[in-house]
Amino acid sequence: MASHSVLNIANFRAAFPAFSNATTYPDALLNLQYANAGTYISQNDSYDGLSGASLDFALQLLLCHLLFSYSLIANGQTNVIISGSTVADVSVSLEPPPSKTSWQWWLSSSPYGLQLLALLKVQSAGGWAIGGLPESQAFRKVGGIF
Repeated sequence: MASHSVLNIANFRAAFPAFSNATTYPDALLNLQYANAGTYISQNDSYDGLSGASLDFALQLLLCHLLFSYSLIANGQTNVIISGSTVADVSVSLEPPPSKTSWQWWLSSSPYGLQLLALLKVQSAGGWAIGGLPESQAFRKVGGIF
């Protein structure tokens, strides 16, 4: 199994020009956030999940999502939907996340997260099995019986 724990910064900057400014996004920051991305998605190839180029792309999309989110936070912005507000006596109504899970809602807060969510859904279309016997990945038991 290969590990994807090192970011190719030149390829990343070419693929995602929004983060090509080395002053705003120095190499050290990119490497740090890429390591953080590895805490959300395993950086090791999987036999029945993400591997190779799709794993590299998923990790880079998650890196973009993290950088996008942190830039919003640094600018004092939030990722919430405001459904109503009042000026006198200050009242603000927030809409609950329109997603099934907090993971989906969090990824939906940036265009890069939406791309990652789509990639993860496509890659897991057949379902992922974790551990166990080969039967957990097939319709029949080993030997062809039900």
